[in-house]
Parts: sequence; structure tokens; C-alpha cells
Amino acid sequence: ETTGVAPVIEQKKSVAQSEISENVLTTRGQSLQSVVVDPDPNEPELSQEEDSQSLDERNLEMARLVTELAREERNYNQRPRKHFINTQSAKSAIEASYLAGWVDKVERVGNLNYPDAARRSKLNGILILNVLINHDGAILDISVSSKSGHQILDDAALRIAKLASPYSKFPAEMREQYDQLMITRSWIFDAGSHLSTR
Repeated sequence: ETTGVAPVIEQKKSVAQSEISENVLTTRGQSLQSVVVDPDPNEPELSQEEDSQSLDERNLEMARLVTELAREERNYNQRPRKHFINTQSAKSAIEASYLAGWVDKVERVGNLNYPDAARRSKLNGILILNVLINHDGAILDISVSSKSGHQILDDAALRIAKLASPYSKFPAEMREQYDQLMITRSWIFDAGSHLSTR
């Protein structure tokens, strides 16, 4: 007897379509599933020539990266070695001697070239100056890290540090350890028109 309804034909999926291989990785009690799907048979395979071209491109990229890393390492190794000295830092006997000579020169030049405007106005103040010196005694950089409150005094300290240069070359023992020396000290302009550093 027919009911007018088409019979339902169950279609079984092919085993090939439903098969998925699973690899389960367990790390620290956590389960991670990695599903590996068979490659699509309709996807065209790369020719040997295309494979070779892809390999050449990867090799060129690797060579470029190796060259870049070598260049960066060379630049890093060639950077100047810098040493810092301030009133609190420990100094070797040679550094202490070099610094004493630097202070003597700065104070001598500073008192010979004391700013007239500061003398007339009886200005006083303390500032902190950073002076970066190359191994040959030349100034590489100079800056005021803490101002005195009087632009005349800040400018005078910068001018005096430049007038006193070049400074002594680094002794051999210092030169072996670093290429540049940053000296950070307080510059004191007192009401008696006298400059000192500490």
C-alpha cells in the first residue's frame, strides 16, 4: 500500500569522509586536541620547480636575517663604553686623581671667568652639571640636570665647562676600561663671587 510519501533512503556517509585522525597532547593536566585533516585531493600539488623556487626564497630570507643580526651585533660591540662618576660613586685611585685634576681646572677657569652679572647682583645658587668627556679629553655632551634658579649661573657653568676643555686624556688604565666618562657634580656659585664643585 502506498501512502503517497516517498520512502526515506538512509545514506551512509563514506568512511573516508568521516575519518579524522586526532592527536591528543597532555601538558600539566590540560588536554589539547590537534586535528589533522587529510589534504584535499582536488588541491593541485606544487611542481618541483615551484618547490625549488620557494626553497630559494626561504634561503635568501635566512641569509638576509643572518646578515642583519651580524650587523647589529657588530654595532653593539663597537658602541662606546661609558663610565659614570658622581659624588657618591666609588672611584679607583686613578679615577680619583683624574677627577681631582678635572675639578682643579674647572674651578680655576671658573673663578677667572666668573660671570660679571652674577658678581654685580651678588647671585648665589647650586646647580648639577653633567659633562661627558671623550677619552682624548674633548667634551662630547654637557647639560644641566638640576637648575640653580638663576639662568645667569646655569649659562655660566655651561660656558666655564666648555672654556676649560679640552681636559686631560684618560690614563692607560682608564682607557682600557672605558671610552667615555660622564662626570656629574654640583656647581656652587656663592655670594662671595666664588665657584666650587663637589
